[in-house]
Amino acid sequence: MCRRYIFATALALFAVQSLFIHRFGEPYPAIVMPRFEGSGVYRARGVEIETYEAAFVAANGGATTVTPRVLLQEFPVNNHAAIGYFALKPTPTQGESVKTVTWLGRVRAAVFPGFRKRPGSSEYDDRLASLREWLTRRAATLAPGRSISQVEIRWWRENVRVTGGTPQVIQREPIGTLFVELER
Repeated sequence: MCRRYIFATALALFAVQSLFIHRFGEPYPAIVMPRFEGSGVYRARGVEIETYEAAFVAANGGATTVTPRVLLQEFPVNNHAAIGYFALKPTPTQGESVKTVTWLGRVRAAVFPGFRKRPGSSEYDDRLASLREWLTRRAATLAPGRSISQVEIRWWRENVRVTGGTPQVIQREPIGTLFVELER
């Protein structure tokens, strides 16, 4: 008898909560599993991800585009995301120092040189030189016989939905490009 009462109460609460969800939105905590729509990376009935592609641009204007898996094939697959995010993602202020406009800023810069310098800007040149050298070797492998002048790592924000077991890109917008001039 007690089990039937608990079961009937749970069904009644489920029905009341379903009505509440349709009228006011999802409460927390809830008996039913939430849809997660519009929270985190779930937007517009899809999953929002960041992805990139590498374009090896030839001196004559043509380009050879490769996926991250092909670009990074010499590294273990489980390291591809970290390498892409930390080594291949553009940041607009890398390598720049803050401009001192006011007289106090100029005095501070004279007394404490490097005080307002962006973090990592001195290491950025070393990382860029290493990346340039590696991309030069990859260009020789991925685009043999072509004179590659620069590599563009093009980043995209995509909204992806899986239908029928196949991912489909719903929306794609560019979010930045890392330009690397290659050694000649």
